[in-house]
Amino acid sequence: SRMDGATWQAEAILLVLLGFGLGSGLLNREQEEGTLAFLDGLPVERGAVFGIKLALAVLCIFVFALSGPALGWTVYQVRHWASDVSIESASMLALAARYALLSVLSVSLGMLCGFMRQLCWPLLGVLAATVLTLKQAAPRLGAALDPSQLLADGWSTRGWGGDSMAASVAIALLCTALAYLLFTSAGGARMARLL
Repeated sequence: SRMDGATWQAEAILLVLLGFGLGSGLLNREQEEGTLAFLDGLPVERGAVFGIKLALAVLCIFVFALSGPALGWTVYQVRHWASDVSIESASMLALAARYALLSVLSVSLGMLCGFMRQLCWPLLGVLAATVLTLKQAAPRLGAALDPSQLLADGWSTRGWGGDSMAASVAIALLCTALAYLLFTSAGGARMARLL
């Protein structure tokens, strides 16, 4: 509970890297390893496979991410008289929502970039450099696009809005939709032309 803003942001960056790494291998392996034909023979649609993969990956990252703060909050609730920091239940709920959004954002970005195969990690580096450049050239836009801003306030996070929250939701939805389209059309003639 004594973490400062820089520590919260560093944790957010670590979670983005972990989520991106997990997401980047979820879908493209189906095409690379030739298991798409097997999946197509099952009585399950690709959309359901996509949803299950996304949900499990997000759940893994979310549980990992929230375990530390949840343990700290629980210890505080049990021994609140020994702490000089107040952690309200609403703050924990807001923090959990932001961790969930960060998990969805990082995994969906990884799933989308995973179709670039060997270029997915360099692409993440280019995206990070773009955000850092924007933070200097256009601070408000750069801060809105920086996913680490979701956790910048840590326990003192209030409310559900803000530029970073809105931008993260929009990016997560866009990445998820594009990854879904690429996965559901993978292996077909249209996908071969696209690649």
